[in-house]
Amino acid sequence: FVIKIKNNNKVTTQISDIGGLSKIIYLDERNGWLSTWRDIFQTIDGTIWTKQSSPINRRIHLIDFIDKNRGWFSGDNENEKDSNLYKTGDGGRSWKKLMLPAGVYEVRKMKFFDEAHGWILTFNGFPCGSKCGSVFRTDDGGISWSEVIFEENAPNGWFDVHFIDYWNGFALGENLYSTTDGGKNWKIADNIDEDYSLNKITFLNKTKGWIWGKDFLETNDGGKSWQHFKPNGFENDIDEVKFMNEQIGWAVSYYSDHKAAYFTRDGGKNWTLFPDKWKNKIFDKTYKMAFPDSK
Repeated sequence: FVIKIKNNNKVTTQISDIGGLSKIIYLDERNGWLSTWRDIFQTIDGTIWTKQSSPINRRIHLIDFIDKNRGWFSGDNENEKDSNLYKTGDGGRSWKKLMLPAGVYEVRKMKFFDEAHGWILTFNGFPCGSKCGSVFRTDDGGISWSEVIFEENAPNGWFDVHFIDYWNGFALGENLYSTTDGGKNWKIADNIDEDYSLNKITFLNKTKGWIWGKDFLETNDGGKSWQHFKPNGFENDIDEVKFMNEQIGWAVSYYSDHKAAYFTRDGGKNWTLFPDKWKNKIFDKTYKMAFPDSK
């Protein structure tokens, strides 16, 4: 199910019974989208979710929308070897099939900035040899793609890619790379200890950002320098982090055999299980989060 939270950490609405949630997006407090392994849902009031049409009969990877009408999703069908991309301009009532780069087994991350410009992080499946995945950019809404970076001999492919805007981005694999020209050129970061366990990136703005896994790194200068700290309060690895401002953030982490929601009020140094009285109850299998605003 999906839970809506608003003001002072109070749970206000249980929205809908669904399963296999893969991504949830809120464009504002009323308009949102979510995808499960097989279906796509839309809400126009922030509460009731309506199932939309989908040309996929096997698995949906990810969705991304820039407004309530224009969006994309990636997925694969039973009779197709590679994955495909689909685009809608009418709020999911119809979908146009687009081609992904050859050999893409799964799209692990996708972000569009407008109707033309976007990027994807791909995984080629196992065994993948010396090239497990790549980062691609599109300038025509997903009709064609240009490979902008790949890392040879990366046993796990790319862990994460995050673009602050169309020009400035980071890619995390065996090393951390940064670009300031939309992915045409990349520079490897030489200020991060290779012993850190890191797998995800998020930025609040052009200067403030975090990289996390079992370790936490933060930057206040757009990635020119990184400071390491060990967060308190987690019992296991962190899956997902969302910061509302430089101090307040939310996270999904493994808790024993389940996943749980946590929040921080000090920039990620200390985390509290949300809410503690519901430990191992309603929030013991939290998978994804989305916030339209700081409330």
